[in-house]
Amino acid sequence: MNKTDLSSATEEQLLLQRLREGDMGSYETLFHRYYPTFFAFAKGMLKDAGAAEDIIQNVFMKIWIHREALDETMSIKNYIYVLSKREVFNHLRAKYNTHVVLTEDMMTLERPSSMDEPTTDYRELREAVQSVINTMPPKRRSVFCLSRFKSLTNQEIADKLGISIRPVEKHIELALRTFKEQLGSFFALFVGWFL
Repeated sequence: MNKTDLSSATEEQLLLQRLREGDMGSYETLFHRYYPTFFAFAKGMLKDAGAAEDIIQNVFMKIWIHREALDETMSIKNYIYVLSKREVFNHLRAKYNTHVVLTEDMMTLERPSSMDEPTTDYRELREAVQSVINTMPPKRRSVFCLSRFKSLTNQEIADKLGISIRPVEKHIELALRTFKEQLGSFFALFVGWFL
């Protein structure tokens, strides 16, 4: 290890030590040093800048929350890499599962008992709902599908997605507003089946 590597490693250990003690300046230094690299990593994996930003901000939030448990001898860069990779894979898994669940649930959506055969309105509503859901940002789509197709509570959704309950409520509110704006005359049918 050359002198530069040694001083860099020593500086990182000092930053970690101060971070463990709750020093916000050390946290900000690490954030500004590593955020661009790992944002680019997540964006390259996901091809979605918004999702990448959410994920890497979440990674750094977890580092701050669990700062007291950090090992001062570890490589923080490797640690952030492992956390980022895990969050990206969790996001992709949730996106895949939501898409599969959504497709299955939309195809088996229960019709009101008074309908013996699918009507044109029902088929058109199903297609319209699917179209609106497909245009939602990934996180909002996940929240809405978990709420309306899996019947999870807002708290269960927050726990499952690793976010607080307020963003869950906001995503549902924005999803419903989108449906109201885009479904037009179908919105009354949508309310009957989904709310």
